[in-house]
Amino acid sequence: MVARYARLAGQKPASNPAHGDPPGPPSLCAPYAEPITAAVQAGLSAQRIYQDLVREHGFRGAYGSVKRFVRHITRRYALPFRRLECAPGDEMQIDFGGGAKTTTQGGGVRRPHLFRAVLSHSRKGYSEVVWRQDTESVSHLLTTLIAFLGRHHRHMWLSHIHALNSTIIALEPNHLFAPRVLFGMS
Repeated sequence: MVARYARLAGQKPASNPAHGDPPGPPSLCAPYAEPITAAVQAGLSAQRIYQDLVREHGFRGAYGSVKRFVRHITRRYALPFRRLECAPGDEMQIDFGGGAKTTTQGGGVRRPHLFRAVLSHSRKGYSEVVWRQDTESVSHLLTTLIAFLGRHHRHMWLSHIHALNSTIIALEPNHLFAPRVLFGMS
């Protein structure tokens, strides 16, 4: 509406950020667009880019302006999606997450643990909810998972399984192989 009245009065309406350059003065980072873009593509953080600009180019602007400029650039240079291919039965990702808050029989509120296993080849998944994340529960979950799938996979990538952290290191100094030793999957 305002743009229409400005046109009728013979004035140029302010530019719309969705339809061109944002209003206001140009960024102090504009002269450094090439090194900033190269640094963003190299995976450097805005803080590191700011420090490099100050040290190497004598940049006198604020960190906030670099952060805004980097945010603007990262929208243009989003990371490409990369699909990792693997053979059937080769890999599986196992993870624990927090379940929804649940009211117990005693009237208290607890948050259960959600066990999730996803096959890397077919994306077929298995989920189960448990109240505790101890060695016994994890052992039971892995046994149930193998029974559900009919076999175990060559590589099981484990993450966020707190019950394994101390037990694995105690049982196996080379803890890359410890889950198989711990649960008899060797």
